[in-house]
Amino acid sequence: MIRRLDMAFPFPELWLVALASMLIGVGFSGLYFSRKTHHAPDTGLMTALERSGLGYVRIDSAGCILSHNAALENLTGLSNDEFTKLRISSLFVDHEHTGSGRFITNIVFTPPYDRTHSYDLTAVKKDGARIPVEVWFAGEVSGTKAQTQWLIRDVRETKEVERLRLSEERYKSSRTFANIGTWDWTVGSDALHWSEEVAPMFGLPSDTVPAYSLFCEAVHPEDRARVKENEDICIAQNLKHDVEYRVVWPDGTVRWLRETGNLLRDEHGNLMRMIGVVRDITDQKEIEHRYRHMAYHDPLTGLPNRGLFEQRLDLAVQRATRHQVSTAVMFLDLGKFKSINDTYGHIVGDEVLIEAGSRLKSAVRGTDTVARIGGDEFVLILEDLKNVNEADKLAQKIIAAFQEPMDIISHSLTIDLSIGISICPDNAATTTELIHLADTAMYAAKAAGRNKVRTA
Repeated sequence: MIRRLDMAFPFPELWLVALASMLIGVGFSGLYFSRKTHHAPDTGLMTALERSGLGYVRIDSAGCILSHNAALENLTGLSNDEFTKLRISSLFVDHEHTGSGRFITNIVFTPPYDRTHSYDLTAVKKDGARIPVEVWFAGEVSGTKAQTQWLIRDVRETKEVERLRLSEERYKSSRTFANIGTWDWTVGSDALHWSEEVAPMFGLPSDTVPAYSLFCEAVHPEDRARVKENEDICIAQNLKHDVEYRVVWPDGTVRWLRETGNLLRDEHGNLMRMIGVVRDITDQKEIEHRYRHMAYHDPLTGLPNRGLFEQRLDLAVQRATRHQVSTAVMFLDLGKFKSINDTYGHIVGDEVLIEAGSRLKSAVRGTDTVARIGGDEFVLILEDLKNVNEADKLAQKIIAAFQEPMDIISHSLTIDLSIGISICPDNAATTTELIHLADTAMYAAKAAGRNKVRTA
């Protein structure tokens, strides 16, 4: 990478004095460079260069080294005798792949000579090791001879500092982008430290002073006991800490966090701290919720599908048996639906199904389940019935709710129902049997005419 510094000096020697002053912090008065010799800097300047570790070299137009300092020997590992046999090009890697000699010649002897040029190059040590260096040089013409003076600085430490700085910036950025923060808790105390990414996860300003009590207050009341239990188990059994919980922001917003951590003990095995990371998983939870809803719900009506219906019925049967109460299964078939679908099209048919689901939910209790298991078939689970007659009353209520015509896309449509009912434990005590009996009763109601109800 070439950087041309816009610096011009009336005498070629002065660029070295000025540049060295800038690099090593030595004033002009301490760096006297004789213009008369045209060979080497004043001993005061050379001493300052040696102390600062700056390499110095003077070369002719052929690239032959005319003079150098001890700092350059230390940098390259070459001896004084070895330098007398070298050209400047042998000290550097050929970055341009054009031949080191030609590359160095091209960049060095480029008019105007009274301007200072700066390059980032790679020096090659005697043992083959490569060192990043910064090089400054300027040319001068004495009669018909062109020469250049060089200052060479080892920038390995500077590069490492820059690498660490960039690494820290990338790490910080990755934590920010990934919604990850770090925390450090002195177990058994209120002393808690966290990185700047954590406070916003709790809806707090970034400069909030953390404390364990503040953390506990922010955790959702329903999750506090579980979080504390997880911490206690981790400490008692020396396990990894891993827990998901909700936090409530000061404005009432609820977010999901996942926290993982490990225990730190001293050389005697005494527990000292728990450290770990925390990240916001709210978006992940929302995606999981959507997928779970899609897996267990009918995409058209939003009602539970067959899979969720059967799960809920299994639980309802268990509760009915345990508590000795009645649970009814109700199968419904929409009369005229096929005719409506064929006559008005699937768009109207879909709207009829959506409206049917809405009316069924409005007709039953909030604790009851309304599901669509396919086509125009709906099923209901009615729990905790006082007696078997209550199921028949709810069936009649549902039929009445469908007597009101449906206004679907400029069409007034009336739907008939056929309902079949089975009762647990009166008719059966298993999910499979209850479904089969309710389905059979529905077909019996359908054969009996419009808006009929039959019980197994």
